[in-house]
Amino acid sequence: MKRRDMLRSGIAQAWRGVILEPTIHRSAAVAVEVAQPGRVRISQDGRPVLWSRIDPDHGGHHWLISAHWRSPLPPVPASMARRMSATFASAEWFGRWAYWVATNLSPACSPIGHGSWSIRPGLPRARVDARPGDVDVVLVARWEESEESLTAGYDDWWESDAAVIPLHPLPSADEGRVKAMRKLAVDGTLPPILLWWVGGLAAYCVMDGHARLIAARAVPKSASFLILSRVERPEDQPERERFYLEKIERLYERGRGDSRHAQVLAELLGAAQLRREEVRRTVATPLSGGRQAWDDEVRAAGGDVAAIMTIEV
Repeated sequence: MKRRDMLRSGIAQAWRGVILEPTIHRSAAVAVEVAQPGRVRISQDGRPVLWSRIDPDHGGHHWLISAHWRSPLPPVPASMARRMSATFASAEWFGRWAYWVATNLSPACSPIGHGSWSIRPGLPRARVDARPGDVDVVLVARWEESEESLTAGYDDWWESDAAVIPLHPLPSADEGRVKAMRKLAVDGTLPPILLWWVGGLAAYCVMDGHARLIAARAVPKSASFLILSRVERPEDQPERERFYLEKIERLYERGRGDSRHAQVLAELLGAAQLRREEVRRTVATPLSGGRQAWDDEVRAAGGDVAAIMTIEV
């Protein structure tokens, strides 16, 4: 897996993420599959981990998860988390964790198969009042009403903007792993939660960090997020950047590098560079067996299936 920094445009060239480019193209272990009308399934190694049913008016979706999800990352020892000496949520801190994720991410459990992907800091926002470090305001509907392991829910796209959905039943706040993560949260060393942007659901799915998510609820401003998403480079990108660079170089050669003309060209170059890595739509494939297979799986899953099966499309 090739890795390179994603930098902001302009003179500072500040770090803003890591780009991953697989050297071996393979079928992704985690797949998004669809069936009409309005049915979505996410699977890992062929085993379903999430089912979603989109409202007929596309105003939201009901979802249900299984217990089959396997994290693509190894457990994070508390001792290693404390060794990340950079300031919590700083660019240096995010950079260290992003490279750790990129190094340890298992292709056998992740959606990465081919193409370019990014790992970057981000704040999923389920409501307009979300602020960095907040957890309650970025989670899915029903979260605040539920004290039990959340396995089903409804995401209202009219009221929320990219909510967070767990891919595995959430642990109890009393579990040992959660208690250990809570201590890190108090110390300001809680590792970031890894999310995966799924465009078809307009949601972030938790790939790793379910225990950290629970721990962060008890400690205000202790949560942080790294987001995995597909990216693409526009076909005309090299020509566009070269066009502005050549004009800027000619102005410098003429001693006009500080002119307003050069400043405007630099701004246009910066805007073009921001297009280098644009979030790409999630790729989905038809579900084998279609609607009947989806319906049969949901009925067999047990648990809270009532909501996801009530709306007839």
